[in-house]
Amino acid sequence: MWRRAAYSAAPRPEGKKYEWDANTQGWILGSFFYGYILTQIPGGYIAGRIGGKLLLGFGILGTAVFTLLTPLAADLGAGYLIAVRALEGLGEGVTFPAMHAMWSSWAPPLERSRLLSLSYAGAQLGTVVSLPLSGLICYYMNWIYVFYIFGALGVVWFIMWFFLVSDTPQSHSTISDSEREYILSALKHELSRDTDVPVCAMLKSLPLWAIVVAHFSYNWTFYTLLTLLPTYMKDILRFNAQENGFLSALPYFGCWLCMLITGYVADLMREKLNFSTVVVRKIFNTLVLLVFYLESQTHLQQFLEWLGQLLPKH
Repeated sequence: MWRRAAYSAAPRPEGKKYEWDANTQGWILGSFFYGYILTQIPGGYIAGRIGGKLLLGFGILGTAVFTLLTPLAADLGAGYLIAVRALEGLGEGVTFPAMHAMWSSWAPPLERSRLLSLSYAGAQLGTVVSLPLSGLICYYMNWIYVFYIFGALGVVWFIMWFFLVSDTPQSHSTISDSEREYILSALKHELSRDTDVPVCAMLKSLPLWAIVVAHFSYNWTFYTLLTLLPTYMKDILRFNAQENGFLSALPYFGCWLCMLITGYVADLMREKLNFSTVVVRKIFNTLVLLVFYLESQTHLQQFLEWLGQLLPKH
């Protein structure tokens, strides 16, 4: 176990603390994902009906509003906080389905990897920025301002999104005619007019289940780290709030950087080297899982032992 130097002697405001046991904390941390999982599939269906712009916009707005209400919910009790976080998850769950719906109308096939990577890397960049900033806010102000500041930023984002973004190139008011024509011509053989979803064929598709397993594995790791890494850094590695935020953000900085590079390389392999889309996906999925396995051995055992201490005892 690492030993840290004494914290700064400068006076810092003490935020309100709640005497919640490990079981209650687990419900609070996990409640977001109970809401998050419910709107994944419906989100894709609704985005196809009304467009991704409104669905994503109002989903994020709902999350922002409930983020602003989080300190109040915490004061009212753990049950209220669990409910608020579950509602945040409902709004957040439509994010990626709505983004996929929008990119289907905007991304030319041979630019799709880099465009989607750039878009989805925003989630990592947001984590890189928010974790250190949250640590600074907690260190110099009060933890409640983390929710007030980020909730307010979410509302501002929604206003900008509503007035600046369009679902399709045809409905965009400022796009040039040449760019609009380029996108539409690249996608004219891509967009299906068939409104029926082949559910049975999808359920029998082995490639689809391979993607589901890979995505599940990635998300389990990503959200476990995102949810528990700051606590692990504080309780086991003994970093203070300011240091904790910066160090907890480092894995996501690496992820953001890697997404930008690999998206470009994937398109290069398809466009210049004539690799098929399937081959490119298999190469990158295999490399990512191999690198993660090798890297995870560093602190994995210690992390799992600590995680086991948080689980409720029977």
